[in-house]
Amino acid sequence: MSLRNAIEIFGTPEKVFVYRGGEYIGVTFLSPQTGIAFSYTSWAQNRFPPWADAPDWVYSEIKPEVEINFITFFVPNQLQPLLNSGSLTFGVLGPGETLDYFYAWNGYGSVDKYQRPTNP
Repeated sequence: MSLRNAIEIFGTPEKVFVYRGGEYIGVTFLSPQTGIAFSYTSWAQNRFPPWADAPDWVYSEIKPEVEINFITFFVPNQLQPLLNSGSLTFGVLGPGETLDYFYAWNGYGSVDKYQRPTNP
């Protein structure tokens, strides 16, 4: 399903987490009040032919047509078990720091607005 469809079905997410690692990007959308998280990754985008690279924009922009690859349902307002599992942040952050890396959803556009600035 597309991100647009996920938002239509599950509602506007409250928070967004973006992870970049080399040639990989993962983006998680979180709605703790309703108990849903959905994500997409660059490697799991629909490609034609199947061995083709993901579209270039996947690495720089969040667009409505990106394909959601994972949907997680959890008990509303019971986020801690999900944080402990590491699944919201693709296993790269511990439960104590995870929420610090989520930013308020501010619509489609550049993934940079959902990432911490890098220090020079």
